[in-house]
Amino acid sequence: MAGFIEFGVNNVLGIDLDYRYRNKLLFPQERFMPFDLRKPLEIDEKFDLAVSLEVAEHLPCECADTFVNSLTKLAPVILFSASVPRQARYKWAHPNEQWPDYWVNKFKQKGFIVVDCIRRKIWLNDNVAWFYRQNILIFVKSERLQEYPLLKTEREKTFESQISIVHPRFFDIWSDLENLPLNRLLWILKEILLTMPITVRRGAKNRINRLFHKG
Repeated sequence: MAGFIEFGVNNVLGIDLDYRYRNKLLFPQERFMPFDLRKPLEIDEKFDLAVSLEVAEHLPCECADTFVNSLTKLAPVILFSASVPRQARYKWAHPNEQWPDYWVNKFKQKGFIVVDCIRRKIWLNDNVAWFYRQNILIFVKSERLQEYPLLKTEREKTFESQISIVHPRFFDIWSDLENLPLNRLLWILKEILLTMPITVRRGAKNRINRLFHKG
């Protein structure tokens, strides 16, 4: 959100579960809308672009269609990423990890097609988190594709049979975790928690506390 505003996009809206620390938001608080994304989202406002990065996997499996439907009603172009299977060590933190093909099919049912044009541009860029480099895709409403010549060109270069790919860093993370000392593991858990929606974060903290304070 803050990045869009920095580059002159003023009509923005952030949607997430009710956030207690709104004073820490990096965009105007009046442009934040608390909402439970497990439910259908119905708002009158429409946008040029909807963004959902590493959110869908935090929602229950049975909410996937509802979430995709909510996104497709917001904008004709959607920037999207979601965790692949085993991206998180704990299933309770990511109850719906899926291969990208799963989401491609979900969006296709709503009349949106995938454009895989970002990953190859950032694949080797260590300044971008590896899970974005691995998972990020664009979905465009089929009947509107002609309005976006660059996306239309990139669509022609997109091979849906090769959408589900894994970044080498994915394997490095799992290998590294096997040999990490406890204090390093706890630091990583803290960093992961900070990326989660607030209610998921609370539940995760409670589970971790119970794990390390047994007996």
